[in-house]
Amino acid sequence: MAGTVLNPRWVASTLSARGLPVLELRAIQHGINQLDAQQLPVVHSLVSKLHNGTDQEPDMEQMANWVSSWRLAWKMNLPESTSPDLIHQKATPHEMPLQAAKSRTKPSEGLVREDTLHKDRKSQIRQSHHVYGTSCDCCVEPALIEDTGTDWRRPDFHTIAIEMAPVIAGTKHFDWTTKISVRLTKRELPAYAAVLMGLQKSMAAEKHGPAHDKSITIEDQGKHLFLKIRQGARTMGVQAQPDDVFALLSMVEEVLLRNTPTLDSHTIVANIKRYAAMEQLKKS
Repeated sequence: MAGTVLNPRWVASTLSARGLPVLELRAIQHGINQLDAQQLPVVHSLVSKLHNGTDQEPDMEQMANWVSSWRLAWKMNLPESTSPDLIHQKATPHEMPLQAAKSRTKPSEGLVREDTLHKDRKSQIRQSHHVYGTSCDCCVEPALIEDTGTDWRRPDFHTIAIEMAPVIAGTKHFDWTTKISVRLTKRELPAYAAVLMGLQKSMAAEKHGPAHDKSITIEDQGKHLFLKIRQGARTMGVQAQPDDVFALLSMVEEVLLRNTPTLDSHTIVANIKRYAAMEQLKKS
């Protein structure tokens, strides 16, 4: 792909939409600048697949590796290499950057945070669940909103990403280039869990997206849950059957546990029940 151009804003937007960690634009640009003629079209192809929703699990994992290597290169000031192999280098906080760049024979011992995030992200990718409707496909998966600041004491936030794509007329395929996606905030996540548990009849997440024109509503209609997503005048919806609800509920419970690893599942459920009870009193 001669003359391939990789726009850092496009990369950041795509990473955000698919629930991958988003770096600062200057960190992404730094990583792009280090790509050689063979690497650039490879990364461009990965971003295109993620953007269009045509990716497979290995593509998501490979892109996560590139993001990890760009982050590490940016923080360690290593313009010499941005290969994904970099995340497996042996490095300690006391080693010089160039020493770390030359050591590629042993697994990482010092970069515990990078490896932990990478393994955690792989488990998230495998958990995605699709709810198919007659007019659209709904993909629900865990998402990681990573703290890209310099203070690592602030924890990353695990949440749920919900995407819907319309069916292509006359086919059984879906147009992921026109998808609508929403990632639940910290305040919306317990409401989502409460509806799945049958503790609330409905929830609404509004004013999402740069233009604040995206929203999602979930309503318990007894035999199924109805999920509706909207952006401007566009609306799509699917019915989640009991087996779908079981999968979605298991997913959100695990996400909540990731945010509070010192708690157990019983405490999480008790917290959700308390939340739902207080919300019910507010409405009465």
